[in-house]
Parts: sequence; C-alpha cells; structure tokens
Amino acid sequence: MSDILTEKAPSTPNEYVEYLKKAADAGKLRRPMVELLKKAKSGDKLVWSVIYQLMRDADSGRISWALHNDLLSGIIFLLSEVGDNQSYRILISYIKALHREIPIGALELISGLVPAFSNVDIGELFEMASGTNELKSAFGIMAISSLVIENKLSAKEQEKLLKILDGYKNFKYYLNDQVDLIRTHIEEMKSGDSAFSSSELDSLFV
Repeated sequence: MSDILTEKAPSTPNEYVEYLKKAADAGKLRRPMVELLKKAKSGDKLVWSVIYQLMRDADSGRISWALHNDLLSGIIFLLSEVGDNQSYRILISYIKALHREIPIGALELISGLVPAFSNVDIGELFEMASGTNELKSAFGIMAISSLVIENKLSAKEQEKLLKILDGYKNFKYYLNDQVDLIRTHIEEMKSGDSAFSSSELDSLFV
C-alpha cells in the first residue's frame, strides 16, 4: 500500500476529507493536521472549506465518533487552536445542529475546549443548558462549568448556573457527579476557599 503522505495533494474539499480519513486509518494523521492548522491560521480558503465539509459530514453521520474519533478530535482541537469567532461558530453550530446522540466523551472534549475561544457567547450557552434537548443541555452545562473552572464567569453568571443546576436531571447523559462538584465549587469560591483542586475539576469536565 502506498504511503498516504506521499500521495498527490488533494485539490477539492471532498478529496481532502478522504485524504485525512486515510491518514487517520493509517495512524499518520499528525503531520496532515499540523499542516491543516497552519493553513487554517493563514486563512486558506480550501482548508476552511474542508473544515466545514468535515463538520457537515459529522452532523450527517457520514463521519462518526465511533469510527473516526481521531479525525474529529483533531478537527475540534484545530478549531480551539485557531480560537477565533469563525472557529467558535463552527463548533457551536455543529452542536446545535446535532439530531443524534454523540458519546459523552466527545461532549466532554468539545465543552472542555470552550474556554480556549476568544468570543464565547455565554448567553447562548445558558440557553442551551436550560433547554429541553438533553444533548444540548448537557453540552451547555459542561461548557459553562469549564468556564467556571477557568474563572471566566461573573458572580451573577455563577448564580444563574446554580439555579439551573438546582434539581438538574439529564436522562441521556449522566452528569450527577459533575453537577454536584461544580455546585460545591461555586459555593466554596464564594467563601474564598474551594475544597477541590483544579486537577480534580479537570478530571470531570475536560
């Protein structure tokens, strides 16, 4: 079998997606992803078309977390490394458009990277957290909790989160431990002393 990294460079979004899938299957995704990140940061139009195509394929199920975890994780990390508003909107639009469940590990990965973005719409996250869709609600809770851990929520926003967490239940995604821990963390921050280390919090939310 030919080396995927020596093949002709892809020239269309679909070719690029197939190239990345082959690289992931061959365990050789790192170098292509590094190149993809460099080009994304420089505003390469083809690369951004590839990113949009990948996220559309993830939404439709043509690319799945079960079969393409390394590729999807790589794209999510790439978006967080770019960290601008365009990247954030791609990520949030993906979550908001989902009509099928994804693994809780994927939600933890995505929500844990939310603090890396420069233009987080906290109101939008609260809307998702308090909504009736259990996937989006779980994401909202975990994303806002990640912002709490990074000390990026105001006192008023922390109180708003506590109200949502009061009696919170999610029957598709088990969040009881995370909810209890973040509630305790906020209450103890008010008194100036949290009993939990950042590593303990990270283990549940990142």
